[in-house]
Amino acid sequence: MVNPYKTMIRIITVRYVLRALREVMSLKEPGILLCVLTEARPGKMKRLIDAINDEGILFVSVLAVRSWEKGKKAFFP
Repeated sequence: MVNPYKTMIRIITVRYVLRALREVMSLKEPGILLCVLTEARPGKMKRLIDAINDEGILFVSVLAVRSWEKGKKAFFP
């Protein structure tokens, strides 16, 4: 990283990026990993996210794995 005066103030390393990602995703906090396997059709992820939100469950991110089983998609909210 450089400041507006073009002086180097920090070197961004992989370790620094991973540490920042860990902080943003709250990986230090205990939690669970949920996998929902569903048909690979448009709108399925939105229905899943809406159902989770309706229950007041907090989550950080959603990972969609497209090639799980033939015709299926896995969501990790």
